[in-house]
Amino acid sequence: MKRDYPELEGAVKYIDGNGTTDGIVIGCNYDIGVTIIDANNKDHYLLCGNGPFSPQQKNNSCFNEIKYRTKFNIVIEMIKNGIIDGSKITCDKRASIETCSYAQ
Repeated sequence: MKRDYPELEGAVKYIDGNGTTDGIVIGCNYDIGVTIIDANNKDHYLLCGNGPFSPQQKNNSCFNEIKYRTKFNIVIEMIKNGIIDGSKITCDKRASIETCSYAQ
């Protein structure tokens, strides 16, 4: 399984209940996670998927590798298509600088 996707960093469209937002993938690595921020407001985090070796998961005894792998692969496919459908991704916490592996 490929673990690092620097080629996917860049512009995407992020769709959720609030409409469509221009986003930027700023990090995409299986072990660390995926982070997408708002292209027009770099302090607004749209998606944080924290991997097994991210600081956020370091002491998380509830981390589920199988669930994470499935979610990661879904997000990778969406990024490849250029459109992230937030309604198809469930997150444990709201995306923010405190909860994202790749913080600006």
